[in-house]
Amino acid sequence: MTKIKGMIPIYASGRFSIDKPENWDDMTDDEKKDYFLDKMQRGGSLCHHCSNQIETDYEMNWDWSEMAPAKDLIKSLWEEER
Repeated sequence: MTKIKGMIPIYASGRFSIDKPENWDDMTDDEKKDYFLDKMQRGGSLCHHCSNQIETDYEMNWDWSEMAPAKDLIKSLWEEER
């Protein structure tokens, strides 16, 4: 299965992912943003300026997600096979 992953601001960057839905390529940027934010799961590592990896429990910076245009979130996503 293909995952959609993204680095999202949490006052650092955290790795989040979702299982890629069948209709991902047909969705608008706004639909992708809403879908990703609704379904995302924490990845398990935190990169603070990428100097080291830290295991942590962290949450999304929801203020950013409400202000950022969908295209900004979509640019931070990539596909990765499991």
